[in-house]
Amino acid sequence: MIGDPITYQLKTDDTVTFVLMGCVFLITMALMMMGKPWGRKIGQLPFFNFRQNDLMVTETPGGIQPFLIAQMALAVGILLFSISLRMIPEVVELPLPSVMMLAAYVALATVFLAIRWLSYKFVLWMFVPSGQIPLIMESWINSVCFEGVLLLPFLLIVIYYNIPFTLFVFLLFIITFFPRFWLFYWLKKLFCPNLYGSMLIFLYFCALEMVPLALVVIGTQKLNRYLLFYY
Repeated sequence: MIGDPITYQLKTDDTVTFVLMGCVFLITMALMMMGKPWGRKIGQLPFFNFRQNDLMVTETPGGIQPFLIAQMALAVGILLFSISLRMIPEVVELPLPSVMMLAAYVALATVFLAIRWLSYKFVLWMFVPSGQIPLIMESWINSVCFEGVLLLPFLLIVIYYNIPFTLFVFLLFIITFFPRFWLFYWLKKLFCPNLYGSMLIFLYFCALEMVPLALVVIGTQKLNRYLLFYY
């Protein structure tokens, strides 16, 4: 007698476990390259440094950003895969190896990060003095890295504890909102203390964050439709 097949779960997928281990490895490598004490060096990053008269003490410890950006791409890829499984259960039944599907979502996440980077570079090139662009981009990259680090424990909770969808959305909102709010506050405090400048920063900041987010939502929908139609 043959029983019913076990329902697919992310926590039983070896590919997902391997990618999560890769995320942990990348964060560990970044911390090792940062050296000790971690707290003091993290406090010197542009993302946390609010001094307006000493802008040169903002250099990120060399070599850690590529590790954390790669970790962010992997984490967002798993997140898109998890959301797709929750929203479209038919994706589970596709005759595709999970490694191929996860690679597609990681590629989409990489494109998402590239679009965000290009949009920031273009807007800063158009409207911001050239001397301030490196500092702002450094701060933005650090906010992306920080968001990726926050996503890792969130993914572990989502994958291994199967939390309700309402709690899933709430935690995801908190994790994605906090780095953006912190970056907006940092830019406002540093460059636009007046109300008019703050409004401009708020408008372009929302555009730069919402447009790539809308594109990744549309891209995920199209990817899911493509997989369901052709496989």
